Amino acid sequence: MTEAEGLIAQDLTDVKAQISRLTADVSQHQVKAYQAYSWFTEDQVAQMKQGLAETKKNKTANWEDSFRPLEHQYNNLDVTEHPELMEDVEWQVQTYRGDVNAYSQADVGIMIYDPAHPDDGVAYEAAAMHTLGKPVVLAIPDDCTTPMNLMLAHGVTAVIRISELSTYDFNKCLLETYHGKIF
Repeated sequence: MTEAEGLIAQDLTDVKAQISRLTADVSQHQVKAYQAYSWFTEDQVAQMKQGLAETKKNKTANWEDSFRPLEHQYNNLDVTEHPELMEDVEWQVQTYRGDVNAYSQADVGIMIYDPAHPDDGVAYEAAAMHTLGKPVVLAIPDDCTTPMNLMLAHGVTAVIRISELSTYDFNKCLLETYHGKIF
C-alpha cells in the first residue's frame, strides 16, 4: 500500500467513525416523561431528589421537555412554601387538570414510589397513564423490602430501583413481571 493509499484508508476509517458517532446520537430518541413523586416527608423528598438526579443523567429521557409537577405549579404558587394552598379549591382543581394534561401528553411515566409510604396520588397517576396505554416505570428505593400492592406491582410496565433511573432505556420499556413481595 502506498503512502497515499494509507492516508486515504485512514481518512475513510475516521469518516466512518464520525458517521457512526453521529448516527448513534441521532438515533438516540429522548422520551418526554411525566415524572411523579411524593414530597410530603423528609424521606420522600430525599427519594425525589435522588430520583430526579438519576433521571437527569439518563440519555433516553428528555429532561427539558419532561414534566415534574413541583416545577409546574398552578399560577407559579409553590405549595411547598405555602401548604395552605392544599385547602384552596381553585388550586386543587387547576393542579389536577395541569397534571392530567401533562401526563396525557407524555411518552412515558416515571414514578418514584416508596411502598413503605404509599402515595395515592402517584398510584392514581400510574394507573391513569396505564389506562391511556402509556408505559409506566415505577422506581422504588434501592433498599426497599416492603411488600407492594398487587395492583400497582403488576399494573405498571416495569419496577426498577431508583439508582437504575440513570441507565434505564426509556425507549425500550418492555413489560416485565415484578418478583418482589406483594399484598
